[in-house]
Amino acid sequence: MAYQSGMILALKQLGNQGPDRRTKAKTMKKAFQAAFLTAILLSPWVQADPIGLSPGDESYNGTDCGLCGPGLNDILNWLDANVAGFDSSNELYKSNEDGDAIGSDSGPAASLYTTEFMNSVGDPSDGTITWNGGDKISGAEWLLVKDGNNSPIWYLFDISAWDGMMDILLTDFWPGSGAISHASIWGGEIAVPEPGTLALLSLGLLGVGMARRRRQI
Repeated sequence: MAYQSGMILALKQLGNQGPDRRTKAKTMKKAFQAAFLTAILLSPWVQADPIGLSPGDESYNGTDCGLCGPGLNDILNWLDANVAGFDSSNELYKSNEDGDAIGSDSGPAASLYTTEFMNSVGDPSDGTITWNGGDKISGAEWLLVKDGNNSPIWYLFDISAWDGMMDILLTDFWPGSGAISHASIWGGEIAVPEPGTLALLSLGLLGVGMARRRRQI
């Protein structure tokens, strides 16, 4: 990687330098090490435990809206009118169960996440939404899980604590009497890469620059 190459080139010259310059080089080495550790800790590689969602954890479900549904538009109209902060025009990600283990994704964040439906292909009760890396959803508010005709036909979960990188585990939805037809994420926006990613890039460029500077001295 760039930061490794730059750092190695810079440090190879330690043996040919005087005491003062060696001291400066050692200080620079420690700075590199501290910056690298900080970048690793901030990077998306370090993720928290997944979020688990199951019936019983929801904020709202299909029984709350009486006769609304089963059509999705009816459900969304009710949510717009009755759930503070819900905006049906801001669906960032949706994964439809289409008979395969991997869902068919749509929405602005379709390329950023993958949903795997589990325990029965074509009739799943479980699923996992996984971040693919790169950009992510920031500030998401709600996750909707919907069935076709079973009661309740949908569940709405508050996911405002989700950081956009943690896996979301869906478990025990309509076991034996229905299946997940789709899961969707509402609210928030698409965020730029995490500070850790940018820090790693900056560190690499700094290492290359230092190596070039020392070759010119």
